[in-house]
Amino acid sequence: MILNEIIQVIHPLQVVGNTDDLQGLDIQHLLTDSRQLGNAPEATLFFALKTHKNDGAKYIPQLVERGVKAFVVGVGYQIPEAGNHNRQPEAIIVVEDSLAALQQLAAYKRSLYTGPVIGITGSNGKTVVKEWLYQL
Repeated sequence: MILNEIIQVIHPLQVVGNTDDLQGLDIQHLLTDSRQLGNAPEATLFFALKTHKNDGAKYIPQLVERGVKAFVVGVGYQIPEAGNHNRQPEAIIVVEDSLAALQQLAAYKRSLYTGPVIGITGSNGKTVVKEWLYQL
């Protein structure tokens, strides 16, 4: 999904940074856990989720150093000043609530899919059944 399309879907309050160059960036991965960064950081959009125990925004500097260019943050995130010696995020998308923005994006992507959806529930065996279905 192209970054510009994502921006249109999640209706940000503000977009800060090098957005002209990144509008056409092909986002292939959505990330909510900085420890799960894959091998395509430049094609990753990080959603900085805030919980009662942690704030994903504190991992943004590490992710910038590892090559992530675009971030979705909630209101209240202190956007770093450009004069700082550390590398800066290339695009910061400020939304009211980063979890709600992620949910909006997921709902949009789901609305584009016209195939059947299978729900697997229960207290045992979900992972095995999911993997069997994937193999089929």
